[in-house]
Amino acid sequence: MNGGIIVLTEDQLRQVVAETVKLEIAASFGSTTENAKGEPDGGNKLLTRRETAQLLRVSLPTLHKWTVLGTVKSQRFGASVRYWSKDVEQALVEISNNKRA
Repeated sequence: MNGGIIVLTEDQLRQVVAETVKLEIAASFGSTTENAKGEPDGGNKLLTRRETAQLLRVSLPTLHKWTVLGTVKSQRFGASVRYWSKDVEQALVEISNNKRA
C-alpha cells in the first residue's frame, strides 16, 4: 500500500473482514478437511466451479443452471462459489438415477 489512510464505516469494515475470512477458509479447505475431532473426514474437498463442471462432464453454464435449480448444492465464500466433493458425488448419483428412470 502507499501508506494512506482508508476511512471505512463499521459496516464496510465488517463486510471486508467477513469476505476476507471466507476466502481464507475456502483456500484452506482446498485439501482434505477434518471433522470436529481433528480426524480426516473421508476426503470431502471444496471444488471450484471448473473442477466441478469437469467432474460432472458439463459446461459451466449447465453447472450454473443445476446450481440454481438445486440439483447441485453450492457454498458461497464472498464472491467465490465452491462445491463440496461429497455433494457433487451425490448429485452425480441422482442425475444418473434420473436418466435411467
